[in-house]
Amino acid sequence: MFGEFETVRDYCQLFLTNCISFDYKNDLKLFAFLLPMEYVFEDFIFGFIDKELEKVTAKAQRSDTYLDEGKAFNLKPDLWLKTDHKSLIADTKYKIVYSDEKDPKKGISQNDLYQMLAYAVRFEVDEIILFYPNTIKQGQEEETELTIKDALADGKEISIRAFQLPIINRELLETDLERILI
Repeated sequence: MFGEFETVRDYCQLFLTNCISFDYKNDLKLFAFLLPMEYVFEDFIFGFIDKELEKVTAKAQRSDTYLDEGKAFNLKPDLWLKTDHKSLIADTKYKIVYSDEKDPKKGISQNDLYQMLAYAVRFEVDEIILFYPNTIKQGQEEETELTIKDALADGKEISIRAFQLPIINRELLETDLERILI
């Protein structure tokens, strides 16, 4: 009886579940869904560290510390990493780092730096790591290190290191497509 509304209902269902459907000449439906890649990247890094690095204990989204004393602003670093000798915080950023040799900020955004500084002060760690994905245009993994002296903590140094992780298999990009197809 309401067959003409089936398509509208299907589109509403797809929209409300954050999915997309494409109709092609009314006889082929392509179905796609959207993934928040920042969460996928964070979970991938956590899973890799948890599974592959035996001497590192990783905890995702530690949320027992607040920025303020009134406990209104909860701090949730992506990863809390602990080894036998130290604890540190790692944060994943699924975005492209635009930097060149002349960039004094070395591609790290000011907001990211403020966030990492707040983590270092409130979690009482002196080492922070930022993980960014590498891109096709970047030839090799890059590492950036910044040091901040905390004047409120008698000149305690906070080291913030940023790594661009190789998530792209470059060998596949360099493979001759004709050789694959033959």
